[in-house]
Amino acid sequence: MATDHPGFGQYGYYCMLYKEAQVCFQAHDDVIFVDDEKKDGHESWVEWEIPGEREGQCITRLGYHHWGYCNKNFPENKFINFRIYYNGDYKEATWTT
Repeated sequence: MATDHPGFGQYGYYCMLYKEAQVCFQAHDDVIFVDDEKKDGHESWVEWEIPGEREGQCITRLGYHHWGYCNKNFPENKFINFRIYYNGDYKEATWTT
């Protein structure tokens, strides 16, 4: 589960917004940030996958416009897929660890 957002630094972030959630990935430190974009009392999450190796979720239950984060330890220079779901549809992005 995501914990409270530590604040953005100067390192590069990949970010994606889709309807009820926003996800940002800081490849330098392998941190996934999730922001709840909908004031509905529900959690927001993103699924991630390094094809053929690992997969998981980063979930925030901190509420509307409160960033949560998940600190991971990914292998370097791998493609990582992120998916944000909403009502059976999703938006996907592929970035590099």
